Amino acid sequence: MMLYRILTVAANEREEWRLTRYAEALAQAREAESRVLNTAPASERAEAVAYARWSAESPDAPVEQWTEQARQIAREWPFHLLITGWRRDRGQMRAIARLSEELGVDTLIIKDWSAGPVDRIFISIGGGPHSLETIRVAHDLMRAWDAPAEALRIARGYEDLGGDPGLLNEYLSQIRALTNIQLKFMGVELPVMVRASDDVAAEIVRDTRQGDLIVLGGPREWLIEERIDESIPADVAMSADAPVVMVISRRKREVALREVFWENTIRMNLRPANKQEAIQTLVDTLVEEKQLPPDLRDAVLDSAFARERSMESVVSHETVIPHAALPGFRDVIGCLGLCPEGVRFGAPENGLARLVFFLLSPKENYAEYLVILSKIARLVHDADARGELLKSRTPAEAAAVLSRADQPPQR
Repeated sequence: MMLYRILTVAANEREEWRLTRYAEALAQAREAESRVLNTAPASERAEAVAYARWSAESPDAPVEQWTEQARQIAREWPFHLLITGWRRDRGQMRAIARLSEELGVDTLIIKDWSAGPVDRIFISIGGGPHSLETIRVAHDLMRAWDAPAEALRIARGYEDLGGDPGLLNEYLSQIRALTNIQLKFMGVELPVMVRASDDVAAEIVRDTRQGDLIVLGGPREWLIEERIDESIPADVAMSADAPVVMVISRRKREVALREVFWENTIRMNLRPANKQEAIQTLVDTLVEEKQLPPDLRDAVLDSAFARERSMESVVSHETVIPHAALPGFRDVIGCLGLCPEGVRFGAPENGLARLVFFLLSPKENYAEYLVILSKIARLVHDADARGELLKSRTPAEAAAVLSRADQPPQR
């Protein structure tokens, strides 16, 4: 059986020295092979190294060349994990993300400009698609460095709970329980802090101490490739006086509904006056949660409203699924609004929609959108599941119901 393999891509000698300590720690924890591709000009590279290494042939090592070299390495020496440094240039980050996607490998993008000792591994756990791999990476570093660790989970969406402090505390307890389930699933035990805040990045930075290493999951795939500098991990990396490891887990399976609609993208107790207000509220939530850059907001609304004019969303089982599609968009993202009093979409005889699932997808590819659509349809067709969803008091309760749609249909 092939050993787990790690490739580190470094831009220069200093970065190579900083990044290889992570590669060596993970190789130790995973009993893996580890190699390095150094893209620095030949005149800047030391000759003696204690581990296997490839070197870029061109003195300038443009991004097109080193990514092609990485592809060649993958053909000759297939690897499972790519480690590289944080790049300020958006084009470089896009190249890293697309290489990771093309090769189907997990990726760590690391900002560590000091390489100081690590006194605590500080894990920011979210509800997105990279959560479990983030926990795994942090746990492996804990074991390799014998470092203590602590997890932080920020709860968003609590403003929809009607100002009830008791319900807020219950919501935070639910988030803590879900986080502990994730940790237990990965075989990890460590302290968990759960806090309500409307600024995730600021909260992470505020809790960071000297000697911390921050480990957190990357944003949605298209944000990594197109707008990484507008994401929560980028805000943390640029603001925190601590090294940051951003973890990207490449999906090798069908997308889960729970990865599209999670606690931070579920709005409770909405009372929109009409469908336009409902859609706008959900799109604005995606902007607030940094799932959608602000400059794309109007284009998304234009697309959604144009679709409603040409082909109104149909209400079925008290559910409606408005949709927007943008050219060049590289992901499917969504936001769910629970409207207890209902909102009208389409003809009066269709009734009111109390569940509004908004989806944004690429205009060129509807494959993943259709998978998500079928899961929503299967879920809301179940009267018991739909009833539980409508009775949810917190985003965590709603997210737990949505997880059912990720289970295979009963035969």
